[in-house]
Amino acid sequence: MKKITKDMTIAEVLDIDSSLGDILLGFDMHCIYCPMGRMETLEEACSAHGTDLDFLLKKLNEAECFSVEGTVKKKAKIKKAKVDKI
Repeated sequence: MKKITKDMTIAEVLDIDSSLGDILLGFDMHCIYCPMGRMETLEEACSAHGTDLDFLLKKLNEAECFSVEGTVKKKAKIKKAKVDKI
């Protein structure tokens, strides 16, 4: 699992999992839609928006962990279940 850090750009975070954009939007970071904003690091974006960087990183890493690992495991179980029924 790749850990999200303050030095990562918004584009890099969204490349890990595009659904992490929902968390950024929850922190009023609408810059995810702006080409220039996507080049900002999380640290720069938090500074510009007055956001608590540590709290944002915590939420992104918690969600990334669940999203990536949970989705993969669920999809594997669904595929196995379909194969068993055939």
